[in-house]
Amino acid sequence: MRLVLMLTLMIWPFWAAADAEPPVLPALYEVVGVAPDDQLNIRTAPDAGSDIIGALAFDRTAVEVIAFSTAGGWALFNHAERSGWVAARFLQRSATIPGPLGFSTRNLTCYGNEPFWSMQITDTDVKLSTTEGTAIYPITEAYFAREQRFFGTNTAFFDWVVNTVPVRSHILPGICYDGMSDQAFGLHYIDDAFGHKGCCSLY
Repeated sequence: MRLVLMLTLMIWPFWAAADAEPPVLPALYEVVGVAPDDQLNIRTAPDAGSDIIGALAFDRTAVEVIAFSTAGGWALFNHAERSGWVAARFLQRSATIPGPLGFSTRNLTCYGNEPFWSMQITDTDVKLSTTEGTAIYPITEAYFAREQRFFGTNTAFFDWVVNTVPVRSHILPGICYDGMSDQAFGLHYIDDAFGHKGCCSLY
């Protein structure tokens, strides 16, 4: 299957105060305000009347929010091989973990197909897995642009070397579909050496 990538530009009226900025996404959130004997319903659409497809525990952490509804009241994330919506008022952004790549995460995982490959990215190295095997390569330099006119927020570039071949990888914001599942992702990956293209998750 072909990999489908789509950059989106969205405005969130929910954060439309003059001195406020939309939240940088994707980001990790945790469930708050739900009673211990209750759970947070996951729905097919950003609507309280839509079908329930699952639930989050009252103390669930590491919920990777990909987008908010245009009114800001619902949050989109992946659940059981598909994307779903939960009421945003029951989510609180997790504490950030600073690093050279600027992402609030322990690891960044990217993958794609045609051919299949996967990559785990930390602040210091790249672990690349392909049909030929797995290898770890150190990151030689990293750049992070929280504000940039063309690419937008949450954009990262990093350099590494594979068998003397220099590689520059790009992590770009925007909704990404892998072409194989019903999941949506908030980041996508492109490199200028191997032609790898794929979607990325914060864990």
